[in-house]
Amino acid sequence: MKRAALAFALSAVALGASAQSAAEKEIRAVEQQRYKAMVDADYARLDTLLADDLLYAHSSGEIDDKKSLVAAMRSGTRRYKKVTTDDTRYRVDGKLAVITGRAAIEVERDGKPQAFSTRFTAVYEKSASGWRLAAWQTTRLPDVK
Repeated sequence: MKRAALAFALSAVALGASAQSAAEKEIRAVEQQRYKAMVDADYARLDTLLADDLLYAHSSGEIDDKKSLVAAMRSGTRRYKKVTTDDTRYRVDGKLAVITGRAAIEVERDGKPQAFSTRFTAVYEKSASGWRLAAWQTTRLPDVK
């Protein structure tokens, strides 16, 4: 009986780990799609990846919602050139996912190129249409000399 209980417990842990791995893989893919859509200025794709009530806090301290973020990109005020991440950690719990990590961002702001590194926190929520970015916050890291 103890062996059966142990086998059941181990099976439950294994199933939970594989489900978490599947959710992490899914959210990783969505996150990469979002970065690509920002760099490619794919507004239709961004519309599906950004929550309607998005709160987007830039490393400059500026705050955007979905409408103002996309408007700045459409107008050319802000053009994302490249976004790469590392040291990422994923925490998925039901319909919420929190991602933390470092990002190297290349952006053109008001026609001036900028490149910098940040620490970020991203919060995704799962809706009927899939995972959508609900909140983004970055802290600019000091330039390495």
